[in-house]
Formats: sequence, structure tokens, C-alpha cells
Amino acid sequence: MATKRAKTLTDADVDKLLRAVEHSPIRESDRLKILLSYYAGLRVSEIAKLEVDAMVDGDGRISPLITIFSNVGKMGKERCIPMHPKIRTALQEFRKRYPNARHICLGQRVDSVTTTGVCSWFHYLYRRTGFAGCSSHSGRRTFITNLAKRANDFGNSLRDVQHLAGHARLDSTEAYIDQSEHVSDLVSSLGSREYDTSNQRRNSAARKASFSTRQVPRAGTHG
Repeated sequence: MATKRAKTLTDADVDKLLRAVEHSPIRESDRLKILLSYYAGLRVSEIAKLEVDAMVDGDGRISPLITIFSNVGKMGKERCIPMHPKIRTALQEFRKRYPNARHICLGQRVDSVTTTGVCSWFHYLYRRTGFAGCSSHSGRRTFITNLAKRANDFGNSLRDVQHLAGHARLDSTEAYIDQSEHVSDLVSSLGSREYDTSNQRRNSAARKASFSTRQVPRAGTHG
């Protein structure tokens, strides 16, 4: 029997989640929880443990990377994830509201939350917003699926997605990816001169882009 997997969401769906926490007493923290799940692919255990220091440099300025240190990553595995602009903006708002906060994940009455607490929070959020089939894994699955679909356009591969996901094995990454509804178009593109030309243009643009995992230091190369 096939294992039931958490539903993936669109960018519009994520915007709906963000609107749902707009009036939360800890809005800035709640927004970061959502964005770190969908635009950094963090596990709920990593969101619960993540500290502000993992997102700033030695001078206290916001870093271009989110560093998952060994005390946060699963099985002690470290990795670096390029910081999405939406996360950067949310972090700026969080630091302005909570300048002395140590953890990103706050509760209404406490300054940190457990992994179980984060799981419960996502469960309640999805139920309140009507997203049946979603779980605390939905953000991570959405992140991995979207990167896999775009990887080739930016000169990357599933190995890069594997690194960003923090998986030791490639088949673990593959298990997270939703199957596309456009496989017929994929097969039809073979031998298409029009596709080859447009693909060359995309790859040329991708080489000029600064947002590439090839520029991200592997675990163990940072301080």
C-alpha cells in the first residue's frame, strides 16, 4: 500500500497561510515558521531549534545564508541554505519586534517552542485555513518539489536539491517530490529544436544569476 504523503501547496496557498496569522500576537514569529518551511525546506524540528545566530553574520547583519548547525540538523548533519528574499524581510521584521530573542520560534507565553508544539501549530493552522491533507511536512515537500522542477533551468541537479534538503541519500529526496502533470510535454520536447533554443537561453540567464547552490559552501566550510 502506498504511503500517504503530505499535500503540497502553491505560492497563492502560502500567501493564504500568511494572511491567516496576520493578527497573531506573535505574528513575526509565525510568519517565519511558515516561510522557513516553504522557502527553506526546514524540518519542524529544525524550525523549533533554529536560533537567530544561524541567520546573521559575525557582525550581527543578516546573512545571505541560513546555516543549519549540527545541534539543529537531523543526525547532526550541517548544511547551508540560501536565504529567500521573503525570509530576509520577515527576519528583519522579527528582529525589530524581538531584538533580544534567541530563538526564531516563539510561543505566546514562552521564548521557545518544542518540536511537538510546532507540529501542533501547523496542524491547527491547516485545519483553520481549510487545507485538508496538509501536515507539518507540507512545506518541506513543497520546497523540494519546486526545486526539483526548476533545478535544470538554473544549471543545478537533484544532487543540489539533496544538499539543500539535508538528505544523506538521493532516494530520500526523490521520495518527497510530487510527480508532474506535464510528463507528456516532457516526452514531446525530445528532439524539439524550439525547446533546445529556449533551453539554451534559460541556461545562459541562469549562469548570470547569483542565486545558485554552487556558490553555497558545503557543511564544514563555515565557522
